[in-house]
Amino acid sequence: MDTMDVTVTDVAIALMIVPLAVFLPFVYRVRQREVRDALEEGREPLYQEVCGGAFGEVRRRAPFVRVSLYEDFLVIGFSRRIVLRYEEIAHVHLDGTRCPRAVRLHHHRHELPPEIALWSTDCRLLEEKIVARRAIATNPLRSSR
Repeated sequence: MDTMDVTVTDVAIALMIVPLAVFLPFVYRVRQREVRDALEEGREPLYQEVCGGAFGEVRRRAPFVRVSLYEDFLVIGFSRRIVLRYEEIAHVHLDGTRCPRAVRLHHHRHELPPEIALWSTDCRLLEEKIVARRAIATNPLRSSR
């Protein structure tokens, strides 16, 4: 009967590889979240938070999604960038009473999933901020720039 000899070196290598196999994908997804869209260059977001979300069949848990609200648009960053002008958002509402509670965005963009869900730590605050920016952007009395 053959026995497998396990050395201290083998154990040490395994103890280094296992954490790296977990840590590197985590770092990669966090870095993807932070990649900025060209529209964000030189601008500071009015509000920004890290959360989770669902985009059609794609789901990302926190901390792999970034939501940044700017004056005229919002950006959702994960493995890709979704840029939505507030005028393109048809409806925003809170969904659910327990975790995970979601802010659901329905929009007019055909190339994006029809509904976007954001799992924020403070869904009510995120919803209020998006609704307020949308109200300003869709106000017919808004001065043109």
